[in-house]
Amino acid sequence: MPGVSVTDDGEIQLSEIYRILVRGKYWVGSIALATVLTALAYVSLVSPQWQASALIQIGQIGGAGLVEPALRAVERMKQGTFENAVLSLPGIPLREGDPEATLFRTSFKAKVPANTDLIEVDVRAHSPEDAKRRIEAVVATLRAAHDKIAEPSVMRLRSLAAQVAIDVQRVSKERERLLKTLEDRSKVSVGERFSENVLIASILQTKDSELRAFEERRLQLDENLNPAKTYPTSLTDSVYISEKPVFPKKTLIVLLSGLIGLIVGVMS
Repeated sequence: MPGVSVTDDGEIQLSEIYRILVRGKYWVGSIALATVLTALAYVSLVSPQWQASALIQIGQIGGAGLVEPALRAVERMKQGTFENAVLSLPGIPLREGDPEATLFRTSFKAKVPANTDLIEVDVRAHSPEDAKRRIEAVVATLRAAHDKIAEPSVMRLRSLAAQVAIDVQRVSKERERLLKTLEDRSKVSVGERFSENVLIASILQTKDSELRAFEERRLQLDENLNPAKTYPTSLTDSVYISEKPVFPKKTLIVLLSGLIGLIVGVMS
């Protein structure tokens, strides 16, 4: 710094710095004021950004496991094709260079919180409403991809459940016919009906066992298709929106600008 004396040890005397500040207070003040005014102009012109955050629960099929491992889903979401799919939804411009699309691409983050199978996503937009819509678009895009993966397995479970229901109905009707036959045979003399009744009773016992097996299978399939075990990818809770803009941080920028202005003024 011009005019500042240095000791033999290379140290600057604080009294010398104070003297420089007093002597050049108008110069230092004007530079600090200029930087603060520039910072104020900048933060007033820059569009504010709100951040939306949410947790996504990956869909499951029949309680057997997730449609897609969480880490693999995160890698899917990092691909440009996924971002393009999100941006192609109504209300979000896709063209390169568009401020909204650029902000989405640069701010979109996805990760797996420790010790969970959930996905945490963050995205920014120029309004709280747009930030929420971006998160919803991300969830809708991931859900569509997972629905496509899960569709064959879900259709198979439903087909099996339908077939078992038909089998239950078929065996139930066969059992009713056997019971009706036994009832009709009761009108015949004991000697004539004994051997046939034994055979019918044996067949009826087999049908009872078969019916129980089908009923158990139907219950198992219905349980697997229950929403508690087979469900789509969705949000675990409502989307969190920052109460205030996360960018720009006006107070911090102005304070730092003033400090930098003071340093530049002293060093000039």
